[in-house]
Amino acid sequence: MRSLETIQEHLNSEDAAVVRDARRDLMKIMEAGDPPLSRLEVSSDKTKGDFTLAEMLHELKLIRERNSSV
Repeated sequence: MRSLETIQEHLNSEDAAVVRDARRDLMKIMEAGDPPLSRLEVSSDKTKGDFTLAEMLHELKLIRERNSSV
């Protein structure tokens, strides 16, 4: 509880670096206990499960176009 109170005080600070650090700390507290992100299986061996958001959105667009034409 004291940590949250301290973060609240720091979020109201005039010092931008203190505010930035408080936001970072708040995000760490909010994410605490969440399971680690898992990789999606991708059929292409070259990506090893890694892809950018732009690539994922492009694939989603292609899927929607295919579904709308059916």
